[in-house]
Parts: sequence; structure tokens; C-alpha cells
Amino acid sequence: MTTKHPQEKIIKAFDYNGIAVDLVEWTDTVWCGKIGYASNNTDEPDVDKIMSGFQTLNVPSATANEREDGWDTCISLNYLSKERPNGSDTSPIFEYYGYYNSDKRAHEFCYLYVPVEKA
Repeated sequence: MTTKHPQEKIIKAFDYNGIAVDLVEWTDTVWCGKIGYASNNTDEPDVDKIMSGFQTLNVPSATANEREDGWDTCISLNYLSKERPNGSDTSPIFEYYGYYNSDKRAHEFCYLYVPVEKA
């Protein structure tokens, strides 16, 4: 089992109806970035504008060891639901898109994270 995130520890891997699923734990992580909202409750925000603004950020105090390689990621929260706005009364679902390739105008990978509670 491999992972692309140094703060992620895979606990168990299994198959769910033909879909590979990893149960993971994350160590404490500091997230920083830009938050984007659509101008109304039905349309998408301008994701390209948000990403380009984030990618031009300059954080001189961060050393190479403090930042994950390919740090230009996009996280969507509860985006799978058609109901807008969404998020106050449901478990959060995170879509994580990483390693943006500007030549292809696409991310190299996408993960879907669903939080679970330890029993």
C-alpha cells in the first residue's frame, strides 16, 4: 500500500463493490489557501481564478520540509450533493484534487475522503 501524503497512514485497504477503498488516519495538518464561493446557490465558483490566485501565493517563511510536494491542491466540501447550500447537518465529504498540470489543465489524481468515527 502506498500513499501520496506524508501525513496519511493507511490502516486497512479493501474492495467495496469493485472500488478500491483505503481506511486512513491523518496526523494533525495545517491547511492554508483560498476559499471560493459561487455568487449564488446553484452555480460553481470560478475555480480557475481561485486556483491561479492560490498558486501565486508566496510564503517565504515556509521551508521545503514544511510544505508537501505538489501543494497546489483543490478541496471541494460536500460538492456531491445537488442541494445548495449544503454542509450544516451532514457528515462532510471532501474531494481532494492534487498535482495540477497546467499543460493538461487537469489534476493528476483525485481522492474522495469520507470521515468515519472510531468505535
